[in-house]
Amino acid sequence: MQKEIYNSKRNYDKEPIIVKDYNSLFPLLGVIYIIPILIWVYFFNPGGLSEKSLSLNILVIMPLLMLPFILPYYKSRNKRKVVLTNEYIKFFHNEILLESINLNDITKINKTYSDIYHKSQYPNDFSKMLGYLVFPIYGLTQGLLILNKFLFHIYKDGYKSYRFYDSAIIFSNDRFINILPTTLNEYFEIQEYLVSKKKINLNETKAYYYFFTMSEKITL
Repeated sequence: MQKEIYNSKRNYDKEPIIVKDYNSLFPLLGVIYIIPILIWVYFFNPGGLSEKSLSLNILVIMPLLMLPFILPYYKSRNKRKVVLTNEYIKFFHNEILLESINLNDITKINKTYSDIYHKSQYPNDFSKMLGYLVFPIYGLTQGLLILNKFLFHIYKDGYKSYRFYDSAIIFSNDRFINILPTTLNEYFEIQEYLVSKKKINLNETKAYYYFFTMSEKITL
């Protein structure tokens, strides 16, 4: 998977890097694992609940709790992309600009496996407190995220394209854009872009972790 990184002479205004964004897919994949468990609970009722309580919990309450993680993907499916030009990194939804970072305003660049992709996903203090109380569940979700990303990369571009830190997350103070390359070629393109524009090798940056993400609150 190694490739020499060089100072590219590419004109990114005329030939921008365009990366289709899949980050909203992973919360959906996370809840899909719950569905077989819910089906099993519904038919075998290991907790001995009444039929009314069981139906209420499995058919109403659980789907409502899962909905915030499912809807963002269906809202954004095949509509989002990150565009890298000579001066800007931009995040679009159907040509609507969601976030823009001028290269001169970048405060840090990290590698990450996190699927957080918009500042509205940052939890409030109350949500953070709940997150720490159910930390084992968050540990499970992170394990599922790593597994899902592994399978995602194999499906998209084969085993050789997988790397644990598969994304570049670009910060401008409290704003950020998460760039998830879907192929090995896209990954090398982003590496070359960062070397050319910021003299930064993505592989040598610090790892960024963020666990307590919320459902996006993006108004279109």
